[in-house]
Amino acid sequence: MADGMRTEPAHLPFPLRKNLSVDALSDRARETGPKTFEVIRRMFDEAKAEEQPMQTAGAILSIADIYSPQLLEKACDKALRQYHMPYYCCSANYLHPDSSH
Repeated sequence: MADGMRTEPAHLPFPLRKNLSVDALSDRARETGPKTFEVIRRMFDEAKAEEQPMQTAGAILSIADIYSPQLLEKACDKALRQYHMPYYCCSANYLHPDSSH
């Protein structure tokens, strides 16, 4: 507590609120599969600041909770074949079974 003030955890941005780290996100991506790990690895490798892609990485990894780890892995595989930097919007486009991308 600095100057008698403290921040409510609910007011913190996504990565801080969840106490996430680059290592935790990378580990979760690695557990999901090699294509998912590659997407997350590229995001962190290309970022100007380590914290920059944390929210996007968390959003991508949450796809496994919403749909399934297998579907996320398949979406990341398709996105990696078509984009150098496959972000959330690219991966999300591949989640629909009728996607012909």
